[in-house]
Amino acid sequence: MAQATEHVHCPLCGADDYRLLSIQKEFYGVAKCRVCGLVYLNPRPAQESIADIYDEDYYNNPTTVGYADYLKTFHDYRDVFEQIFNERLEAVSRLKGCGRILEVGCAHGLLLDHFRKHGWDTYGVELSPPSARYAKEELGLYVQNLPLEEADYPDDHFDVILMLDVIEHFPDHKTALSVIRRVLKPDGFIVVQVPWELYHWEKILCAISNGKKPGTIEPDAVPAHLCFFVPRTLRLMLEKHGFTVFERGSGNYGRIRERIFPHSTADRNLIRRLLKVIYYRLGVRKLLRYIAPRLKQGSGIILYARKRG
Repeated sequence: MAQATEHVHCPLCGADDYRLLSIQKEFYGVAKCRVCGLVYLNPRPAQESIADIYDEDYYNNPTTVGYADYLKTFHDYRDVFEQIFNERLEAVSRLKGCGRILEVGCAHGLLLDHFRKHGWDTYGVELSPPSARYAKEELGLYVQNLPLEEADYPDDHFDVILMLDVIEHFPDHKTALSVIRRVLKPDGFIVVQVPWELYHWEKILCAISNGKKPGTIEPDAVPAHLCFFVPRTLRLMLEKHGFTVFERGSGNYGRIRERIFPHSTADRNLIRRLLKVIYYRLGVRKLLRYIAPRLKQGSGIILYARKRG
């Protein structure tokens, strides 16, 4: 049965003036606002049905997380996960030695568990019931299985709040970010990470190599992702809701997915096949992905921000 959908105005500027880039999965339009440039789903899943996306199967569905069985993937590629976790821990600890940390959308609590082992006082909120249950029962973490807006955190409570691959899922940024502002300490900060979809240089190359216009290829995780940010629109979203960005980082997605699903060079078109061999097999992509984060052009956008006032 088709999921109920709704028409929405631009989640960033509120305008109802957009250009349709593509239609995905028959129901969902990928729209680009003509006023502010944000790309978002329109129509998107209806507000009352969004929670249904994060059902028992969410973290076992390769169309949502990129691979089947999240926990098995973690244990199979634990070395890669721990490398990523250490990078995150080092980046946060550089700015705040230790303290009370909240992860919004903490999944199974694996990153929180890593922070806890290094002295942090950890809290989490997660919509997926089995993931929250694992974090609580198997890892012994304090994780609430409910929407952020319903979590019972005191004012000025957290030193750091992590929103990693989460803000693109928010149907209501104003309400969610107002909660974040309320529970963040005056001297605390948030870490927001999102995929740089559709208009990242790799995505543009992918579109062009497939004979498409930039922005028109399929974005990840439709319909779970409701917005598709670039650095400018993510910064504007945070600024609109009372935050000041003080630092920008960059990273590369795909380290685990690419171990599971190596890139294929197969293509009926001889020229495209040759280009794929050069890009994937002769080290061009590896070199570019090494350089890109250092130029803040990696496929992951990371912003650090404090609340104003």
